Amino acid sequence: MRSSKTVWMAALAMAVALAGCKKDYFDKTEYEQLISDSMPVDKVEGSHNWTLTITGYVQVTADVSGTARVQLLTANPYESTECEILADAAVSEGRSVMLYYIIPQVQETMYLVALDADGHYLAMVPVARGQRTAYFRGELLDLTGTLHAPQKQTFFYCFESEFPQPGDWDYNDLVLTVNKEPTDDAHVVRLNVTLEAVGTLQQLAAAINLDGYSYESVKEITTTTGSNFPELQTSVPRMFIEERDILLRGRNGEAVINLFDDAHAVFYSRTTQTGAALRGYINTSRDGRADGFTRGAQTVSYLITFRDEGNAAQFTLADLDPFIINNYNGMFCEIHTFPYKQRQVLKEYMGGYSSDYIDKYSWALAIPYTWFRYPLEGVPMGKKRGNLIGGAYCRTPNTFAAWLADSNDARDWYKYPTTGVDGSVY
Repeated sequence: MRSSKTVWMAALAMAVALAGCKKDYFDKTEYEQLISDSMPVDKVEGSHNWTLTITGYVQVTADVSGTARVQLLTANPYESTECEILADAAVSEGRSVMLYYIIPQVQETMYLVALDADGHYLAMVPVARGQRTAYFRGELLDLTGTLHAPQKQTFFYCFESEFPQPGDWDYNDLVLTVNKEPTDDAHVVRLNVTLEAVGTLQQLAAAINLDGYSYESVKEITTTTGSNFPELQTSVPRMFIEERDILLRGRNGEAVINLFDDAHAVFYSRTTQTGAALRGYINTSRDGRADGFTRGAQTVSYLITFRDEGNAAQFTLADLDPFIINNYNGMFCEIHTFPYKQRQVLKEYMGGYSSDYIDKYSWALAIPYTWFRYPLEGVPMGKKRGNLIGGAYCRTPNTFAAWLADSNDARDWYKYPTTGVDGSVY
């Protein structure tokens, strides 16, 4: 995020209808033009939904002797070093289990493996996207060679913190990663949440809305350590999320995970003389800037206990709506990924005119790739203005700009950082 405001901010302030203002003051056309002019690309498809994934399910029958669990993978782990676990469930020999998954739109084939009680592979078969049933018969794949240990499927959630203003579109003002794993309790899902970076001097809060799950459907949410993300225990009041409880009730009865009220305080144990958290650009720069710092990523593992074990069985990363909260001229704004852009889960801030902010732009991205590298400070995710091409993901033809211009193009752009990656991504 830029550390200083640009000159057109006065114009934007005139265009945006803030809380308490009359609707007559809002010029939606002018506002959208200001956002468009700030974007580092010529074109954003009018119907773009900024989504890179699709969801599905497959019923698996464990018809292999000795089977104790099954896993659904993104790749053949004997052939690829980049293999993710999409779904993982215990199942006894001869029984069936339903596996629910979320995969990149470009993924056509998955791989189903049967494991014994010690985690050894017993059999592996390919599974086509959209296939509804699977068995370990027919085309069994070879289980010889070097096994590359699959990783838990991890999503990156990358935010611009300036909403409703334009940002610098590096999408590193706050970066979260999230993955899930099963537990021995059929009612419990483990969710591992990591704060990777803070690329702004603003105070930002964060929470996760469990989309489609009511507050009443969740019995409790605890952590494996008994503590949430570390925050300053000072006389300074919490700004955005007053409660310290981990499980919160949203404005419309949603189940919400309360992550933190101040991202900088998660990284810093020291404070200023006033008791506030120290501010800096954390894990977003390598140029030795005075306000740039390197800190170890901070992880908390949440144990979500559902009242109905069926909810736990069906729960995937597709059910997550992580969001951040900023302070824009005294108005607390939630910033969600595009499918949830109009949500006001904890804060009502649109003055009753949420339709005014329905447009084709997004201040947040959900990246379905465990090995993603987010841009360095001030480097846009992608740039294409006329013949000017640049940014962190501009390797032709798999560019971020190409995907924005046409949602059916370059749908795996996030795998192709610009050549000379250390100069553009962290």
